[in-house]
Amino acid sequence: DMPQRGPLDVVESRVRNLLIDQADLRERAERTRRKEEDARKALLLAVVGVKDAAEAFLADAQAKAPDAAPTAHLGDVVRLMARLLAANQVEEASALGREPDARWHRIVETVVDEATPDGRVTREFVKAYLWMGELLRGGQVAVARRGE
Repeated sequence: DMPQRGPLDVVESRVRNLLIDQADLRERAERTRRKEEDARKALLLAVVGVKDAAEAFLADAQAKAPDAAPTAHLGDVVRLMARLLAANQVEEASALGREPDARWHRIVETVVDEATPDGRVTREFVKAYLWMGELLRGGQVAVARRGE
């Protein structure tokens, strides 16, 4: 014989089940939020890559033909991408002329440069970007060193 459950036992059991369901829903919501954040991050990384490629192409095109009309249009595209990134809290973490930040920049080259203080960034091969203050993409830089 099973003991009879009173109304309080039934309520307690239902509350326990509701708490379990609530914890499960919170876990599902968190997984969904992380998935959406990962997808957004991937999209922003793609935009960063396209923006960098467009900027490099624009710089090269302007060096070859500064007054060419296509460069003006490409400049508009670069500005639109920059606005899109800014609207999504993505910012460049430039180190040009400064010491690189080890959290965001990896030194991939040193350049002998008597005019620049040791350890200052002279070139960014890959720009570093932050998203909401966190690293989105790390940068690769060249730093100066005095000749021997």
